[in-house]
Amino acid sequence: MSGAYYIPYKKAEKAKLLAAYKSMLASADIDARDAVILCRSTNWVDEWRGGGEAQGQGIVRSFIEATIMRDKLGRFDEAFDKACKGIVGLLGEDHGDLVAVLKRGQPRATAIPLRRVIWSFVRGADDGLPSGKLLAKSQWHPLLKARLLALLQRLETEFSLAPADNVGQKLANKALSDAPIIELSDLAGNQSGPMHVSTVHQVKGESISAVMYVADKAQVRSMLDGTHTEIGRIGYVAVTRARNLFVLAVPESCVEDFVSEFAACGLLKAGSS
Repeated sequence: MSGAYYIPYKKAEKAKLLAAYKSMLASADIDARDAVILCRSTNWVDEWRGGGEAQGQGIVRSFIEATIMRDKLGRFDEAFDKACKGIVGLLGEDHGDLVAVLKRGQPRATAIPLRRVIWSFVRGADDGLPSGKLLAKSQWHPLLKARLLALLQRLETEFSLAPADNVGQKLANKALSDAPIIELSDLAGNQSGPMHVSTVHQVKGESISAVMYVADKAQVRSMLDGTHTEIGRIGYVAVTRARNLFVLAVPESCVEDFVSEFAACGLLKAGSS
């Protein structure tokens, strides 16, 4: 299967839409790692990544978010950024622009080895940032606290980065529930690997094997009308990112309004021969 298709969806039934998309990927012999779900806004991206607010407060929430990025979405770069934010929050006030240095990877004498230490912590679920499959309050948090204390001691010894005075308070387990941070059935990942969900703007200029653009009625209308509006141009960018397979997800409530126009521009209904 390759080409351009449209597929009706209900916003309350995201799992069905994702399953249908992954079935199309399998039929087209496209790896989920070379596919993307595109949305116009970051709010929609958050929803289609699997939803659910991150637990915790303050610095602990940064590590919760890092865990979600790594284990649920497979976004190791974003997991690193979230972890850096949390680690810097546990250091004394003399760390200066350490976050900026770490994110840019500047060739400062200590920047590269420091990045390696933090990358090792972020990647290592067995001895670093604990697995998101663990119960947040009773399992994940005690491991996180113990491992962070060990990491802070290493950062002080090897890089002269002194910890803050109130680390214990900063790592309180407030607003954590005793449930796994992520569920194995989360929408953003399954046996075929995590599905990349992004805004259209973030993939501008990229070429991707398969794209599903999740649109509302107004966005579908604008896309069909052409590129003379911003939303129309966003639709155009979504379509032109796909090398082999493009899928337009259309609200089931309005799909009949566009059937004739879809046919005119070569969009087939998913599942039709």
